[in-house]
Amino acid sequence: MRYALITFAALFTAGCVGPQEYAEAPSCPRKAAPASVRSASIDPEYFGGQWQGQGCQSDGPCWTIAMQLEGDESGNPTGRIAYPSDHCVARLEFVRWEAGDVAAFRERFDRPGKCVPNGWVKLSLVNKNTLNFVWAHPDGRVDAGTTLYRAE
Repeated sequence: MRYALITFAALFTAGCVGPQEYAEAPSCPRKAAPASVRSASIDPEYFGGQWQGQGCQSDGPCWTIAMQLEGDESGNPTGRIAYPSDHCVARLEFVRWEAGDVAAFRERFDRPGKCVPNGWVKLSLVNKNTLNFVWAHPDGRVDAGTTLYRAE
């Protein structure tokens, strides 16, 4: 994400791309969550809580991830994500549930640091202590995937 912001800014100012708010969400690797955690709402015992890990972009740069998730009044996921190594902090704006119990979010930065604005984050449970994490550019082009682990 470090160098992607510079690339995105250059293309945006050149008129080649725009924020593409309505682009389709990228696809997420499908690993089915155990039947006991499948639902259209957050089960705090499994999905909610603090998560951490490290992501790496397709072109090599890596960054740390710290995320806090909980359910809103509708039972949909909400939360905050930080990329401490890149000095970025954002709220996760829930967009929709997708097949395989994948939650799709837009990142809305309070502190953008070196991060690309309006990226996609897709999360799916592997088990109660592990989440699949996929990050994509605003246009839906997937650029990073990793595993996050429940913080202790």
